[in-house]
Amino acid sequence: MTGNGNSYHSIFIPSDFSDASERALAHALAMAVVWQSELCLLHAGGDAFSDEEWENAPSVRGMLAEWGFLERNATRQAIFDELRVRVRKVESRGRPPLDATLEFLRRSPTELIVLATGARRGLLRMMHRSVAEAIGRQVAVPVLYVPASSRGFIATQAGTSSLRRVTVAVQPGDDVDEAWAAVARLQPLTAGARLEAEWLRLGDDAPELRAPQFERIAWTARRACERRPLRAILESSPDLVVITAHPAPGTDASTAEDLIRRGACPVLSLPAPRQ
Repeated sequence: MTGNGNSYHSIFIPSDFSDASERALAHALAMAVVWQSELCLLHAGGDAFSDEEWENAPSVRGMLAEWGFLERNATRQAIFDELRVRVRKVESRGRPPLDATLEFLRRSPTELIVLATGARRGLLRMMHRSVAEAIGRQVAVPVLYVPASSRGFIATQAGTSSLRRVTVAVQPGDDVDEAWAAVARLQPLTAGARLEAEWLRLGDDAPELRAPQFERIAWTARRACERRPLRAILESSPDLVVITAHPAPGTDASTAEDLIRRGACPVLSLPAPRQ
């Protein structure tokens, strides 16, 4: 099981300083504040930054100040002293983003990865290879995908959370303990509200709900039509979908990757159990 049962100690996010990356950074930073995690940002590809430019962009302190968590003139040390969050910034110059990210993760393992994705589909996706999908296929830790086409569940300008409904799409062979534990870790992000969690079985052979009862998590369960899994998953308009990224031999993508490309909401993709 990843994490300590109720949080992720370390969060990693690669950034290209685009609007989509800023939205993903807001999610990573808000979670780091709630869980008091270490947050590591990697910049790879594009133009190199001067030391001063890299120090100030992306502006973690600026975002925290805008949210009201820090004073405008706060020092870097204040992020840890006041919020118990350690922030690391790493730049990999002259290397493609995918290569730089995977190399960094080999040297510095993390417990959660947050990725911005353009949710490209069809011919456009084929012409512009999705770095986010490529990273997700090669790591063995949970990955939170924050699509550019979705508002997500963390407000970029305010840092507030709208996470209230989660759908856990369960497939045959899933690690049910990891699935319900992932939801339990998310509950503190609701700012005290009750989290509505739906256990959606994708097929008759998918595991039944056996989650422990938590005071602020209300579980429901139903079975989905196997022929239209995406429609069933998004039917209840979840703020987040939790799903295991099972390999799909002979097909273009797993159900998790299809969800990520759809871009309707953030997706927390869990690693498939080892065979």
